[in-house]
Amino acid sequence: MCVIYYTMLKKAPDNQAKTDSQEFSYDQPDVFDRLFDRHYTSLWSFAFHYVKDKDIAEDLVQEAFIQLWDHLKGFDSFAAIRVYLFRNVRNAALDYLRHDKVRNRNSTELNVWLQNELREPLERKIIEEEVFGSMYDAIYKLPEQTRKIVLLTLEGVSNPKIAEQLKISVNTLKTLKKRAYQYLRNELGPYRFTLLNWIFLLRKLIKRNNN
Repeated sequence: MCVIYYTMLKKAPDNQAKTDSQEFSYDQPDVFDRLFDRHYTSLWSFAFHYVKDKDIAEDLVQEAFIQLWDHLKGFDSFAAIRVYLFRNVRNAALDYLRHDKVRNRNSTELNVWLQNELREPLERKIIEEEVFGSMYDAIYKLPEQTRKIVLLTLEGVSNPKIAEQLKISVNTLKTLKKRAYQYLRNELGPYRFTLLNWIFLLRKLIKRNNN
């Protein structure tokens, strides 16, 4: 990951920074539900990056939250919980790959890949996945037709082909696309993305999850 890209990702939303710095108490009202709602999407994306299986990714994340529940009293900050969850999911995903070899690599290739993953700083992975999680949420809040337009565009499909597939005019498509981009820029505003920044990240997200 290039330095500019990482620096851009590191500009977390102000509300996230405030939450992470807050003192944590396990007996706060609905604290576990709030943790689940906040981190589930990012954790699922993180797990899926490794295992490439939606159900397995979901199982790994659910297991991480079960383990968190058992150890919740031992934490004193939301930031510590955040790191715990991502580390738990990464370790579980790597264990899954070691035992099942789901990527169909021979053992030497798999070991090299795993070692490279372990060298990647966890904090950098966490920041990236939280950005991707925000993108998932923003995209799937779009109306179905508009969402399809955005996803097909990011996959490199031309306007005429998208319009033909969705049975709309090219002018209508352009209008919907413009509205979608404005909406996504507003939704992802706390990350201070330029238009090119978040298009690049969205394409990276789609390419990664299609591999």
